[in-house]
Amino acid sequence: HGSSNGQGSSSGTGGTKNQETVNLGKQWIELHANSANTYGKPVSLKGFGIVGKDSQNYYQPFNSTEGGADTDQAVATTNQLAQPYDDWLTTAIKVGINGITQYQLGQTGLESLSGSVIYESNDYHKPDGSDSSNGYSPDDGYAVYSEQAKQVLQSAANQQNQKSGQD
Repeated sequence: HGSSNGQGSSSGTGGTKNQETVNLGKQWIELHANSANTYGKPVSLKGFGIVGKDSQNYYQPFNSTEGGADTDQAVATTNQLAQPYDDWLTTAIKVGINGITQYQLGQTGLESLSGSVIYESNDYHKPDGSDSSNGYSPDDGYAVYSEQAKQVLQSAANQQNQKSGQD
């Protein structure tokens, strides 16, 4: 996973750490696609994401028992989440990535039932500003609740479908 700290800007990718994360992600995608193409192997992009400010307290670093994004971690505001996904997905499609799976698409307005993993917003954060009667899906810091970012993901899915001849 890549993550970033959106300090500085209220639009675009926000802050130097976010831009570094976006650029490193694009380089990683290009290198892996080129390597796979060299050997005639398929390659997919999966398990990627960027930590959002609404989710940073729930961020769980890989192989760590300590939660929360540290101050060196890059974190994007809700308005900044779409640009990194757009940059990464545009790069992936351009270099011929065969499949793309975003790590964690967040959902709101879900009903919380006994024993479910749906969180009630008064027990958890409210990334979409919904009232406390709405529940939402689990979030380890990478859930995408931003409608702008979801639109970017949908657009990339449509492009991938067109490449494969499916609608």
